[in-house]
Amino acid sequence: MKAVKDNYLVQLIAENDDTAFEEIVHRYHVKVINLVYYFLHDRNEAEDIAQDVFLKVWRNAGKFKGKSSFATWLYRIVVNTCLNHRRDKKNEAKYLESNIDPADITGNPDCIPGSNRETLSMLTKEEREYWVHRAIQKLPPMQRMAIILSRFEGYSYKEIAKLMNVSVSSVESHLFRAKKNVARFLLPLKKKGEI
Repeated sequence: MKAVKDNYLVQLIAENDDTAFEEIVHRYHVKVINLVYYFLHDRNEAEDIAQDVFLKVWRNAGKFKGKSSFATWLYRIVVNTCLNHRRDKKNEAKYLESNIDPADITGNPDCIPGSNRETLSMLTKEEREYWVHRAIQKLPPMQRMAIILSRFEGYSYKEIAKLMNVSVSSVESHLFRAKKNVARFLLPLKKKGEI
């Protein structure tokens, strides 16, 4: 089925073709899990959400009109599912815009990877990435999704706008705020010479 185009497979899925559905899952499973994982930063939740996403593909295949590529349609489902999931759990999340506690970032140097060295002034690439990912997890959902789609998935502003169902100027705004908030989150570490 490798030569079969995604759009045709979706038509078959709309007709309850299990083989076509299995092929779509095979083609996109890893990409979907990775995108969800970047957003939620929890592998188990990412796998659960990915299952929800593919269930939505199965249920809504008949609604796919082919106006965009299947991948765009699928990623829009992923984005909406992640944003809805985060919205449902918003009481558990503390966002950077509402409250950031620098003590949470720097209060316990033992929680910093590689902190068993005498000085934290020379973090490895992996350690810096850890802190950037941690900062991204503190962002509000729309900012987080925009920066993930841009930085980790390599989408253009126009593509992100389509996936998030917002304007290009809204994407620019989300990315500007996200970068500003990540920098603000990392500032206490920079001042202490830890990054």
